[in-house]
Amino acid sequence: MFLIRDAQARDLDQLYTVAAELDSVNLPADRAVIGALIERSQASARDDCGVKRRLLFVLEEWTPGGRGGWRSEVLGCAMIIAQHGTHDRPASYFRIMERQKYSSILKRHFKHQTLELIFDYDGPTELGGLVLSPRLRGHPLKLGRFLSYTRLAFIGLPSRRAWFEDEVVAELLPALGPDRQSELWPYLGQRFTGLDYHTADQLSREHIHFVQELFPQAPLYTSLLPPHVQAQLGRVGPASQPAAHLLAKVGFEPDGTIDPFDGGPTYRVRTDDCPLVSGGARGPWAGASLAAGEAGRPGLLLLDGLSEGGGLKALLGEGAPGLDGAPIRFRPAGDAGEAAALLGGDVGREASFTPFP
Repeated sequence: MFLIRDAQARDLDQLYTVAAELDSVNLPADRAVIGALIERSQASARDDCGVKRRLLFVLEEWTPGGRGGWRSEVLGCAMIIAQHGTHDRPASYFRIMERQKYSSILKRHFKHQTLELIFDYDGPTELGGLVLSPRLRGHPLKLGRFLSYTRLAFIGLPSRRAWFEDEVVAELLPALGPDRQSELWPYLGQRFTGLDYHTADQLSREHIHFVQELFPQAPLYTSLLPPHVQAQLGRVGPASQPAAHLLAKVGFEPDGTIDPFDGGPTYRVRTDDCPLVSGGARGPWAGASLAAGEAGRPGLLLLDGLSEGGGLKALLGEGAPGLDGAPIRFRPAGDAGEAAALLGGDVGREASFTPFP
């Protein structure tokens, strides 16, 4: 059985293994950074972080162990960044624009694509750090969808909605070159900073102001870039196509901006327009399943005990969406005994059932 829960200090070693699969800005393969992320996630759950809140969730597989017990393994993770772009750390983007030029002497008209550097000091909520172990990719339960959508269902909980902004974004990777190198950076960022891609990427995890200080403020004409780089600007890479598909199904669209480091697109949605945020049925968890033979809708059950120290738990399965306030009925995907063992102490907690689109 698969469970999503809030990250704990005991997850450090297994999270490091998971992070090494992606080594992203939000979830680098660095034990010290991951340890700090776990600490911030726990502080965020206690409501101690304000706009600096970052929540880290892990995907855990539970299997029967010896002597009637259970063993678990962390095989994925995902993150919510409450605000991407603040006064202390603005978010940086290139906005893709068009400029037209015409020569009356030559009788020639050109439409030029330009990149205009922008900084956001009052940014949206961001979804990031989604990593899934390669051995679970293609799993019939669609565990990448489970990880991705749990974050949006959490944002939609009435007790948590105020933590997050009125828009949600996700930055997707383009196709990368050998050794996960950006195709854009050597022809643009490296020429203005003198830094290679990985050095700049690591520096940006703590300090983004060097981009503000060293990048040109004037529009950059993409026709000056090599054709193969131009062709990738704002394009989702093969590895990110499944994520883009999942986001598009719940209302996200490209917003016309790209990452200044790798040229990958930003997908955006108004928070309350996302069906996973607004479409869940909320009520107490009564431990009740669907009746035998009763049809349910595929979705996820979310139990929020963060404020009481009980943690967050999410399970896949089928539910019967009802009126808010009514007890949630849910049939888990997998062994009912395992589900009972995992959720036995959660009866009475705030819960939601969110059907998948």
